[in-house]
Amino acid sequence: MDYREKIGSVANDTIRPNTIESLAHLRKMYEATSDYMVPAKIELGPEERTKELRIGIISLPVTNLLEAFSKRWRGESYHYYLLERNFEKHFEIFEENILIASEHGAQFICLNELSFPNSGNFMKARKARKLFQKLRRIAIEKRIFIIAGSYHDQRELFNVSPIFHPQIQSQTNPEAYKKLSSAFRAGEYIRVPNIRRIQYYETPYGKFSIFLCLDSYDLSLVSRLIISNYRWPRDRGEREYIDILFVPSLNPDMERAPEICLDISFTAANLVIFTNCKTYQPNFGVFLGGKDLVKEGNYITEVNEYLKIFSITKDTFNLRRLEAEEKYRNALKYVLSFKPDIDFSFDSFI
Repeated sequence: MDYREKIGSVANDTIRPNTIESLAHLRKMYEATSDYMVPAKIELGPEERTKELRIGIISLPVTNLLEAFSKRWRGESYHYYLLERNFEKHFEIFEENILIASEHGAQFICLNELSFPNSGNFMKARKARKLFQKLRRIAIEKRIFIIAGSYHDQRELFNVSPIFHPQIQSQTNPEAYKKLSSAFRAGEYIRVPNIRRIQYYETPYGKFSIFLCLDSYDLSLVSRLIISNYRWPRDRGEREYIDILFVPSLNPDMERAPEICLDISFTAANLVIFTNCKTYQPNFGVFLGGKDLVKEGNYITEVNEYLKIFSITKDTFNLRRLEAEEKYRNALKYVLSFKPDIDFSFDSFI
C-alpha cells in the first residue's frame, strides 16, 4: 500500500483493518522521534486581520546554471552546487520577479530550491550580498515574507533557505532554514543539522514552515507536522498549528513530488505551496486539505512565465482546512494511542 492509499483508507469514520499495519509504521516513526522533533518557534510579527491570503510563487530555471564542487570538512567529502553560468541574467530575473510579486500585493513570496543567487566568485558574491540588503528593504516596506529559494553555503555546507520578514533589522542576517535531508542520488551531499527540528515561523497571517524538497519525503518529518497540526480540545489556542507549508524544490520526480504535497495537505489539513525548478513541468502546485487548487482554476493568476499569484479568502481557507481535519482525526487517534495522557474526547473539536 503506497502513502496516498494509506491516507485515503482512513478517511471514513472508523479505521479499516487493512490500514492498521500502515498506521503502525507511522506510529513507530512518531514514537521514535517525538523527543527531538519538537518545533522551534520564531515570532515574526503580531497578529493582523486580513480577509485574503495572497502568495507569489516564483519558479526559475537553475539546472543549466549549476556547477558542482567538492570539499572536505572534518574528514568527510561533500558535494555541493553554485550558480556559476549566466549568473548576471539569473540575478536580474530573480530580483525583478520578487519586486513584481510585491507590487501585486503578495503577503508571502516563495522561490524554488537553489534559485538564490550564490556564486564562488568574490565579485558575484558581493553582488549577492547587496541583494540581501534589497530584500530586507522590500520585506520591511511592503510588510511581506520572502522565502528566497535556497543556496548551498560553501563554507558551512548546508542547503540554506533565507527568510526575509518585516521585523528584520538592517544589520542582522535573515532567518535561515537548513535542509534536513541530503539528496545523495541527485549528487547533493551536504551537511544536515544535528538536531532535525521542524522550525515554524509565526506571522500576522498564520504560522508557516518549510520543507526543502526531499524533506517532504521524510516520514518522520511529515508525521511530526501532522501531529503538530492535530487540534486537541484540551490545548485549543495553544498549539503550534502550522497553516502553510512551503516546499521549494529542485526535483525531476514530477509524478511523486506533487502527490506527496497533496497528501501532506490532507493529513496536516494545511496549505502546501510547492514551487519547483522552471525546467521541470509542472513547476508549481497549490494544495489545501487534499485538494489540488491549481486544477480548480479559480485561485491562480499567471503574471509571467516565472511568476504566479495564488489568492484565497480566509473563510474559504479555514473551511477547507476544517473539512480535512474531520477526515483524518480517527487515524491519529490510533497513531497516538500509546500516549496515556492524550485526551481523545472530541466534544469541543474545532
